Amino acid sequence: MDPTEQSLKTNESSNGNNDIGSNHHVNGSHNVITAQNDTVNVNNSLQTAINDGDELIRAPILDSADESDGRKQFIINNDYDSQQKFEPELVKFNVLNEEISMDIGQPDIAQNRIHETDLLYAAIMVEDARRGRKGAVKRNKDALTQYQLYNHILMRILLYLTITLNFALALFEKPAVPGLALPIWATMLLEACCLIFFLLRLLHNRRFVPNRGKFWKDSKSILIVLTITITVIDMIVYIIMNTTGNEQRAIRVSRVLRPMFIANFAENRQIRRGLRNIRRTIPKSASVILLLLFCIAMFALLALKLFQSRNLYNPDGSPYFTRLDDSFWRLYVLLTTANDPDVMMPAYDSDNWFALFFISFMIICYFIINNILLAVVYQNYRSQLRDDIAKSVYIKRKLLKNAYNTIKTWCNDGMYVTRETWLKLMHELNRISKFRGDTQIRLLWNVLDENNKGYIGLSNFLQIAELLNVEILEVKDQKHYLQRRFPDFYGSKFSLLIRRMVLHRFFRYFFDFSILVNAVMIGLGIDDAEIFFLTIFNLEIVLKLYTLGVREFVRIFWNTFDFVVIVSATIMTIIELSQSGFGHTRSILDFIMVLRVLRIIKLIGDIDRFQVIVRTVSQILPTFATYGGILLIFYYVYAILGMEIFSGMIRYYGYPNGTQPFNQTLLFCGNIKLKGSTFYADRYCSNNFNNLLKSLVLLIELTIVNQWHDIL
Repeated sequence: MDPTEQSLKTNESSNGNNDIGSNHHVNGSHNVITAQNDTVNVNNSLQTAINDGDELIRAPILDSADESDGRKQFIINNDYDSQQKFEPELVKFNVLNEEISMDIGQPDIAQNRIHETDLLYAAIMVEDARRGRKGAVKRNKDALTQYQLYNHILMRILLYLTITLNFALALFEKPAVPGLALPIWATMLLEACCLIFFLLRLLHNRRFVPNRGKFWKDSKSILIVLTITITVIDMIVYIIMNTTGNEQRAIRVSRVLRPMFIANFAENRQIRRGLRNIRRTIPKSASVILLLLFCIAMFALLALKLFQSRNLYNPDGSPYFTRLDDSFWRLYVLLTTANDPDVMMPAYDSDNWFALFFISFMIICYFIINNILLAVVYQNYRSQLRDDIAKSVYIKRKLLKNAYNTIKTWCNDGMYVTRETWLKLMHELNRISKFRGDTQIRLLWNVLDENNKGYIGLSNFLQIAELLNVEILEVKDQKHYLQRRFPDFYGSKFSLLIRRMVLHRFFRYFFDFSILVNAVMIGLGIDDAEIFFLTIFNLEIVLKLYTLGVREFVRIFWNTFDFVVIVSATIMTIIELSQSGFGHTRSILDFIMVLRVLRIIKLIGDIDRFQVIVRTVSQILPTFATYGGILLIFYYVYAILGMEIFSGMIRYYGYPNGTQPFNQTLLFCGNIKLKGSTFYADRYCSNNFNNLLKSLVLLIELTIVNQWHDIL
C-alpha cells in the first residue's frame, strides 16, 4: 500500500445531513485527512470544530458544487487559523460513492447551500419562537416530520375536542343531567376512547423529543401516565361493582383527575403556567394567612368573653357567641361580609357601644390585614409571572439563535443570513403555517436589512418572531363588484350621491337615533312600530353593502354584528307572522325580544370612548381565557367531589303554598335534617350537587359569597 494512502473514518451526524459514510479510503499523494467526531484535521495542523445548533463555527465547511455527476464538493481552508482571516489556498476533495480524491486547486468562489432538513429545522425553530413553544425536537427529517404532524392544527383541534368530551362525560354519567343519562357501557366506551387518544398523543410526542430518557422522567409525562393508569383501574373497579349488585356503593374517584389532561399537555402551557404560579405563590403568602387567622381567633376569644354571659340569642333562637368554634365561624363569615350586619344586631340591640367591637374587627381584619394579604399574593404572583416571562424570552432567543446558526452561510468575511436564504426560510415557514404573502415577506426583509447590505446578522435575526406577529394589512386596489359588472350605473351621479350619503356622519347619527327610539318603544311595550324599524334597519344594511362591498363591510365587526342581529330578527318575525309556520310559540317571541334588545349594543361601536373600552377588553381577552380555564378546572374538581359526596341528599320538590295539599315526605328538600334551617326557609332546595350543571351553579353562588354560609 502506498504510504500516502490513509483511511478516513466518519461518524454520521445527528442532524440528518448527508455526511460522509464511515470507513472510506483516501487516495492521493498530497495531504493526510482524518474526519472523526465532527473534527477535521488537515496536515495535522487544522482543527475545525463544528457544533450544530451553536453559535461557534470555527471554519467554513461549505457544502456546494453541482451534484449532477453524483459528486459533492466540500471546500476547506487549508491554512485556517481561528484568529486570522482565510488564506486563498483551498483544499478541494470530491466524494463519489466509496472513494475520496483530493486535489489542491486555485481559489474558487463556493456557492453556499443549505440542506433541506436544516432549512425545515430553522423554519420550525422560528415558528416555535413565534408561538411560544419550546422547540423540543431532534434535528433529523423523520423527527421534524413527526413534529409538524404533532403540531398540525387538526391534531390540536382533535386534542381540544377529546379533552372537552372527557370533561363533558360528567353530564351523562351518574348522577346525570335529567334527559342526558347514558348507560354505563356507553360512557365507559367514550372515556376509553379519550384515554387511548391521550396515550397515543403522549407516545407521538416521544418520537421526536431530543432525549427519550428524560422524556419519561418529565413530570408532565409521569402525571399523564399516572392519570391514565388510575382511571383505567377505577373504571374496572366501577364496572365490577355495578355488575355484582353494589352500584349504590360504587363511586368514580378518577373523575376528579380529568383536569390533569388540560394542565399537562404542551398545548395548554398557559394554563399550566398559571397553575404553577398559583402553587408557588401560596407558600410565600402563608405568613399573612396565618396572621389573619390569628387575628380572627383573637377577636373570637374576645367576643366569647364579652357576650357569653349576657344570655343573648340569634334570631333563630340559638345561643349568641357561647362557643369558641361558633364565634370563630361567625367572625370568619363576617370577614366575607356575607352576614353583615346580621351577626352584630343582637349585641347592638343589647348595647349600642358593642358596635365598636365589630367595627374594630372589620377595620383590622377586613380593611388592613385582608388587603395586605391581597397585596402580598399579587406581589408574589407578579414576581413569578416576571420570572416566567424572562424564561420565555430566553427560550425564544435560544430558538432563534438555533435557527440562525443552522442557516447562516459565509458571506462578506463572516457568517450571516443572506437575502436568498431568508426567502427560502420564509417560503418554508409559509409551507408550515401559511400567514405571509410574497410582498409582506419582502417588506419584512427590508425592515431587517435596514442598511440594504443583502445579509443580516444575529441581532437583526432575533427580531423575526416579533415582526412575524405584527399584523400587516396589504391594501389592494380592488373594484366593487357592481363597479365591475355595471360600471355606468355604479359611476352615475345618482349612485355617487347615495354613496356619499352613506359615508356621511349624519347617516350614522340618524340610525343611532332610530335605535334609541326603538329602545324606548321596547321599554314602553309598544310593538306596533316593530315592522317599521326592521325595515329601515334592513335598508341601512343594504345601503352599506352597496357602498362598501362585502369585503369592506364584514371587516368592521359592528357591521357583521348588526347584520346577524337584524337578519335574524327579520327571519324570526316572518316566522311569527306566518300562518303556516311555527305559530306564536313562547320561545320564538322570547328570541325576537332578545334580538330587539341586542340592537342597542350597536351604539357602543359608534361612540369613540366606548370603542376604546371595547378594544381594551378585546386585547386582554386571551388573559381572561387563560384564567377562566383555571377557574373552570377548580369548579370542575369541586363539582365532581360534591356530586360524589352530596348527590341525592337535597332535592327540589317545590314548596307548600297553603292552598294546595303537599306531600309531607317531600318537605325540607326531602331531608328532615333541614327542618327549621335557613337553607329551607330561603327556599334554596335547587342549590344542590345532583348533577354537573347544578353543581357549577352552586359553586358560582359560593364564589359570589352572598348568603354562602346559609348554603353551606
